[in-house]
Amino acid sequence: MIAHLLHWHAFGRGIFTAIDYILGIDVGTGGTRAVLVDREGAIVSSATCGHQPFVSPQIGWAEQNPEDWSQAAGSAIREVISDAGSHPSSISAVGLAGQMHGAVLLDENVLRPALIWCDQRTQIQCDWLNWKIGESKIIELTCNPALTNFTLTKLLWVRGPVDSGPPDLSAVTRLYNGCQSRFGSAL
Repeated sequence: MIAHLLHWHAFGRGIFTAIDYILGIDVGTGGTRAVLVDREGAIVSSATCGHQPFVSPQIGWAEQNPEDWSQAAGSAIREVISDAGSHPSSISAVGLAGQMHGAVLLDENVLRPALIWCDQRTQIQCDWLNWKIGESKIIELTCNPALTNFTLTKLLWVRGPVDSGPPDLSAVTRLYNGCQSRFGSAL
C-alpha cells in the first residue's frame, strides 16, 4: 500500500523526474519499518527493526521512549540501503507514517516518556472537559468526543490536576504530536 501511494504521488504525477528511490518509514508500537521503492513503484528492499515495547507503570498506562524509535528507524534505514546496494544520495524523497494520538514533550531533549495512542489514564480529564465545555460542544468543535487516547487529554494529564488552572507548559518549547513528528524533526 505504501509503495503504491508513493509511486502514484511521486512518479504518476510527474513530481520527480531524476529519482532513484523513495524511502518510506513507519514507526509502529512494536517496531519501525523502512521500505525502499524504485521509480517503477517496486519494493527494492524492506526491513523491520524492533524497539522496546511500551511499558505500563500502572494499569491502563502506555509509555515509550522516543529515542528507541529513532534508533530502530536508523537501523532499518541502514539495512534497506545496504540490502539494495545503494547509497543515501540515491534517495530523493522520504515518506513518514507512525502512531497517532501520542504526546512527546520536549525542549532540546525528550522531557518524559511518550504517552502513546493506547494510553488510557486520562478519564478524569475527559470527564472534566465534558463538564467544563460540554460533550456536545466538544463534538461540534472537534468532530470527536473527549477520549482517553487523544492527545489533548494527555496534555491535560501532564499539566497536573484539572482544577489547577490553565496549563503551564512554559518549560516545553516544542510539542510534537506523535512519533512521526518527533522522528521527522530528527531527519
